[in-house]
Amino acid sequence: MSVPYKYPLSRTTAQFRKHITRAALAVATSMSSLGQTGTINIVQACLRSFTMQESTPLTYQRSKAFCNAYGLTAKDIYRFTPKFWKMHREALVALDGGAFTLFVIQCNPFASTLAPFAMKRPELQPVLQAALGFNVSAQFVLTEVNHGLDARSVQTTAILCEMESLISILLPQTMQR
Repeated sequence: MSVPYKYPLSRTTAQFRKHITRAALAVATSMSSLGQTGTINIVQACLRSFTMQESTPLTYQRSKAFCNAYGLTAKDIYRFTPKFWKMHREALVALDGGAFTLFVIQCNPFASTLAPFAMKRPELQPVLQAALGFNVSAQFVLTEVNHGLDARSVQTTAILCEMESLISILLPQTMQR
């Protein structure tokens, strides 16, 4: 008979549990707006037992709790610090793959694109901080009208000019509204 391997709790795991408890209250509020009452444990709740409409707020709250537990900074994202890489190897990703995917999208395509510019332009700092605190959702960066998440067919081109400004070349049918 084999003994199951017990993954040692990291400090981040303990922080995640603290943030997840706070997030549970927000999820309970979201769920009550859907007509459900009671408290939901967002760690133990099985997404398969919920409808898509019910599981979406739960996944976003888990992602926000994961984001707050790590507390990544612009420097972590820009310099790929050990804290940044550790986040990608955390065992807690098995809890909810969707929540982890949302978190990784916040950090990789959105925050890592914005971080170098935010370091030089203070007006971008609040946007970056909002993304790193998961106060905004940055999944829009992966989409294009008429293509959805079909990255191979994306037709938007961005060109970095000498003065470090971006020029986007969009076809009218692909512009986000």
